[in-house]
Amino acid sequence: MTHSVTDFQPSNIEQRTLALAAVCQSAYLSQSIALGKKAPALAYQTSLSSILVMNPEKFTDIYPDVAGLKPGLEYLTLMYKGARSAQQKTDFMVMRYIMGLMQITNKVSQNSELMNNLRNQLEQIQRQRVLSSSNDWDSSASRFAQLYQDIFGQLKYRILIHGSSSVLSQTEVANNIRSLLLAGVRATLLWRQLGGKQWQLLLTRGKIVDHCEKFLNQIRQKSNVRSIHSSNDSH
Repeated sequence: MTHSVTDFQPSNIEQRTLALAAVCQSAYLSQSIALGKKAPALAYQTSLSSILVMNPEKFTDIYPDVAGLKPGLEYLTLMYKGARSAQQKTDFMVMRYIMGLMQITNKVSQNSELMNNLRNQLEQIQRQRVLSSSNDWDSSASRFAQLYQDIFGQLKYRILIHGSSSVLSQTEVANNIRSLLLAGVRATLLWRQLGGKQWQLLLTRGKIVDHCEKFLNQIRQKSNVRSIHSSNDSH
């Protein structure tokens, strides 16, 4: 999963903000699913599809629709604004997952054998999707989950997801969570490639929030335009 990203449309800090939002989205959706909630379809698809974009020519090859990162952008904004006091326990766990994703990504990126194995297996999954002409990401989740176990199960440090035991015991739920964690690793690699550093999470949070709000406003405006067009078409 070594990535060469050139010819971006957004500015570097905007790309970095979106990549960080993608990391947060993977962690947040993992926690939501562990508690028995359903992930928004577009966000889930956006996260999983990014895993297989290994040779992008531009940033939007990885995340073509900013709306697909809406939960991550919202969560990142509210987290920095401290507007989620009623969800303190959930936020604490999500922050642990985010830090965990950064830790395991760092460990694997330093191991060329694991990185090569990861890339080779992702290329296999990509070929299988092409041959089957499948657009169903649920069918790929089991393969992503197995890949996550194969690669990251070799590390001493592991991310432990907390939630309802009856929910976590379901195979589909476990596959979805591991797939999202793999997407989180992909986003973390991208964030670092774009110059992301952990110290920025505190010292540049004002700029991060500003860019998140800018993207969320764009998403709302596009949604409003679609609603107006839809309303006009119905008359």
